[in-house]
Amino acid sequence: MEEFNDFLQELTLLSGKLVLLGDFNFHVDEPERSDVSSFLTLLDSFGLKQHVDKPTHRSDHIIDLIITCDDEDLVRLCDVGLYHGSDHRIIRSTLQQRKPPPLRVKCTMRDFRNTDSLALNHDLNVQLNSDMNLQFGDVNHNVNDMLEHFNNVSLNVLDKYAPSATRSRLVRPRPPWYDEQIRAEKLEHRRLERKWMKSKQDDDRDAYRKQHVHYIKAVEASKKQYYYEKLLGAGAKETFQIIGVLLNQSVRILPTLYTPDVLSNKFGHFFTEKVDNIRASIISDSNVDSNFYCTDDMYTDVVIQNDLVCFRKLTQKEVRNIIMGCTNKSCHLDCLPTWLLKENIDVVLPRITQIVNTSITCGVFPDYLKQAIVTQSLKRPLWTGMNLRITGLFQI
Repeated sequence: MEEFNDFLQELTLLSGKLVLLGDFNFHVDEPERSDVSSFLTLLDSFGLKQHVDKPTHRSDHIIDLIITCDDEDLVRLCDVGLYHGSDHRIIRSTLQQRKPPPLRVKCTMRDFRNTDSLALNHDLNVQLNSDMNLQFGDVNHNVNDMLEHFNNVSLNVLDKYAPSATRSRLVRPRPPWYDEQIRAEKLEHRRLERKWMKSKQDDDRDAYRKQHVHYIKAVEASKKQYYYEKLLGAGAKETFQIIGVLLNQSVRILPTLYTPDVLSNKFGHFFTEKVDNIRASIISDSNVDSNFYCTDDMYTDVVIQNDLVCFRKLTQKEVRNIIMGCTNKSCHLDCLPTWLLKENIDVVLPRITQIVNTSITCGVFPDYLKQAIVTQSLKRPLWTGMNLRITGLFQI
């Protein structure tokens, strides 16, 4: 009862309308019992009420409840139906709440399935090699201009054969273990259920209950097999990620009290202040002057074994090995997806090698490659009243 009290205290901090339902295992039809009396008193102290007034279990007790706030006229109708493959009855209720519209998201995508890969490879080869040789040749030029030209040519060819299109699609989350076999079992389960609800015959009920057990076992077997195979070949990081999904710890929670711009600035200020505090603590702990700087005459006794005069240029073979060794992960900032870059490696390799060696020779890292897309995440949600604390929650 104490844990349920703490749970209700947390729920009162949330916005929106509250509906609690399930098997509470209290015989609320016997209010004279001490445990039931304490339970009902607790609900009343939080301004909650339960709506079920008929037995929901084969023992003729009310243990399955629907609980809402007392001042909200949320539940219009509450009816207890038949036993449905269990020792609990079905509870049907009508809520005074509109069904939320289906979630639709807009996404920009390219149709690579119908792309002529040979023609794309040919055009990419012609435009990259002819245009870059014409503009830059083999001498060193501004690496930013070279990379910009490479990106523009790649995007122009990509737009020709796989133009980007913005579409709106309906979000229908489906678990990864859900396959055609489970779908077939579910359809059969629903068919027998409708047949039994229509006929009310004992034979149809037995057939439905048999299929119900079979369907539940099939779902459990599919889940076990999926996660067994995932864990079998997973490393330490992947194992913890899978465990986080199983424990429902993978949901990212961001504060809703701030706009994205304000929240991003808070992230930036947090890390800036963190670095400043670390520097200040190092100086205070070591009694070092904050204006102290290292000079060359401090290291006159240091013997330098090898001088680093310049970086060595890379060969095309070395650049190829680096690219082919990368995973097929891509960013929205990439002009070509990684998998497509690998498929056309022979075409783009000379130009990428030229850009890399130009950057090494000039000592300039391209400005375009300094950009990144940062996703905010929280270590854990901490509540202080109605506000979510920001300090101490951020992680890179």
